[in-house]
Amino acid sequence: MPATVTEVTADGGMVLDRTVFYAASGEQPGDSGHLQCGNGSALAVTTATHTDGDKTRIVHIAADGKPLPAIGEVATARLDWEQRYRLMRMHSALHLLSITFAFPITGRSIGTQKGRLDFAMPEIPEDLAALESSLNAIP
Repeated sequence: MPATVTEVTADGGMVLDRTVFYAASGEQPGDSGHLQCGNGSALAVTTATHTDGDKTRIVHIAADGKPLPAIGEVATARLDWEQRYRLMRMHSALHLLSITFAFPITGRSIGTQKGRLDFAMPEIPEDLAALESSLNAIP
């Protein structure tokens, strides 16, 4: 997706006028990928973040040491789709797990290879196989 660089940050990031990158939020990592710059060079984006509590401002953090495009330069944003897809699947799976286990959630972590939900359970449920079957039965 073509986008225009609207800001270059002191910490090696860029703000674009629009983006396909998900910014780190809710214990979920931000997207990575690259920007294909107007001069033909490619710039790796290691993550996307929100800064200063502004959820509308997404900063794309570039790989260390790489020159950043200038404000006003047009670049094409390309996601690491495999990573995005793995995170989407993990995120959805954890939502389904949270409705199957009817306990308050006290912590969580989402990654591409594994995810975790911490529950406030007075004790481990007796019939874990039934809970697993219930989870697997969700269409």
